[in-house]
Amino acid sequence: MAEALQGADSAQPVADLLESVGVELSDARQHVYLVTFARLLAATLAANPARRDPSGFSREQIGSCLQDAIDNPMADAVGGRPRSNQGGIVVKYVVFRETHQDGSYHFHIAVKLTSSQRFSAFKRTLLQRHGLVSNWSCSHSSFWSAVRYGFVPSEAKPVVDAQCFQWAADGLAWDLFEASQEPFRADSWRQRREKREKKDKQAEAEGKSIGFTKLDLLSLVLSKNLRTKRKLLTYAQNHGTVPMQSFLSKHQRRLPEFIEDALEWESAPAESAVEELTDWDLLCQAADQPCPHGDQCVYKTACDQIFELNAASFSWVSLAVALRSVIVSGPSKTRRVPFLVGSTNSGKSTLLESFDSLFGEVNVFHLPALTDKRFALRNWLRHKRFVFWDEFKPVQFAEAECLPIPQFLKAFNGDLFEIQVPQNAHDGNVDFRWTRGAAFTAKERGLFTPAEFVTAEDIFHIKARVHLFRCSARLPRLRGVPQCRHHLAQWIRAGASIFDAAGGLRPALPALAVEAGVDVGVGGGVQGLAELLRLAAIPEMVARSLGTEILELGAVHIRELSVQDWCELAAWGGLRPLQQRRLLASLQT
Repeated sequence: MAEALQGADSAQPVADLLESVGVELSDARQHVYLVTFARLLAATLAANPARRDPSGFSREQIGSCLQDAIDNPMADAVGGRPRSNQGGIVVKYVVFRETHQDGSYHFHIAVKLTSSQRFSAFKRTLLQRHGLVSNWSCSHSSFWSAVRYGFVPSEAKPVVDAQCFQWAADGLAWDLFEASQEPFRADSWRQRREKREKKDKQAEAEGKSIGFTKLDLLSLVLSKNLRTKRKLLTYAQNHGTVPMQSFLSKHQRRLPEFIEDALEWESAPAESAVEELTDWDLLCQAADQPCPHGDQCVYKTACDQIFELNAASFSWVSLAVALRSVIVSGPSKTRRVPFLVGSTNSGKSTLLESFDSLFGEVNVFHLPALTDKRFALRNWLRHKRFVFWDEFKPVQFAEAECLPIPQFLKAFNGDLFEIQVPQNAHDGNVDFRWTRGAAFTAKERGLFTPAEFVTAEDIFHIKARVHLFRCSARLPRLRGVPQCRHHLAQWIRAGASIFDAAGGLRPALPALAVEAGVDVGVGGGVQGLAELLRLAAIPEMVARSLGTEILELGAVHIRELSVQDWCELAAWGGLRPLQQRRLLASLQT
């Protein structure tokens, strides 16, 4: 090829140009190439009229020729199977033009493909279809490296193309400076640091200071898997350089913090990808993935037992629907927080603990300390995806002034409220609104007993923010059930799907003969409700509240409501024990 080409000028032979871009290996199979279209010799053009000098092309034209050759290659003369992917395989490319002293020029194109490919068919297509002679450098295994060759000035090439042409399959603009930067890799950074220290031994001998930075420490922690303070100190004492040992000694008390930073640095790309998903999308993704415990998942077996033994107390489909509602849209008066109550070993926590596995422990806001009256909620501000308060007693937290009633009501109604934080980081209060999922569990006995500073009316309003699910059956041997994000997501999505599918299959109930504009009265417009409340001798004010709530549920007839539905109404807490008993007796008759 060198005989057919000429370089920038007589001082730079073509061999030097091709050597600078990298070697061409005929058997290479890569997804990134740096393609060079060098100027042709006049004698070559005269002897081969079908060949074309790239100096007659624009950046966009030469890029289109390359894209056509890659996406629509001619059959390779050496045979082999045809390419299985018949669509476009070019992800993106950028065309750089380098001008010679006589005004002519040649091109470099950094191109990225969807998968690793051999270039022989592409090169042959460029020559036979477009008359272009090309060199396919195999020295660049990463796209950033190929882009950097044409974009970043160097000693050998101080002037670069300021008007390069970019193309991307998704049609979106992309930043060339960002694309030319080497991604962080712990091993590469550590090796670079070690190489630099070898060169700096002379400087150290002359008494010059050699630095060791925090990023050097992060790369060391990740590449050598030194994830505890003791492991890190031991490695530094046995294998560390003087600058490393000096840095660790100086910051010894902060090493756990630095190690945590290293782990956060490592997980950032994966966490960033997850952040792009909604909470429900993340749940559905987990449901589609295989169970890490295989066919013998203990969590799935435990869930099946809990749902079966508590079938008379609550419907697992209703729990799934309630969880989906708050996960998708956040809590409100009509999307109340699921609250599992019951005795010890009834499976309350077992059902919901796997939210830690689904969203990640650090992304779940767990029950704050009851003794922290001032800053109990400050961790809520740290980008949480879910609230899971296990063994949560709202009356006790309100009485201890850890979570006052007004703050609880606003927090789980989607309203703006304030969270107190230390004044050294803020003015003391941060405005906050929670619009994501939440779930509580607690032992039922004494859960809603009024206290000195928490009245029955306060408890009435607390109940209006939660959806109670009673786990009445006790299960033996529930300890040590491993979390399973897959089966948690599966039963929630399956239950919600069953509910949605059943919506169009329910039989029509008798229509109410109510004229427009007529006051529906105590019954709230729900057929049979007024008569039921009259028989149970329920006071009119409470009866109206019950009617309003039942109507908000979408009911048109009392036959739609189960005993569980009645007990979960916020107004139910406003009834006295004998009134509740009479109402339940009337329901049974």
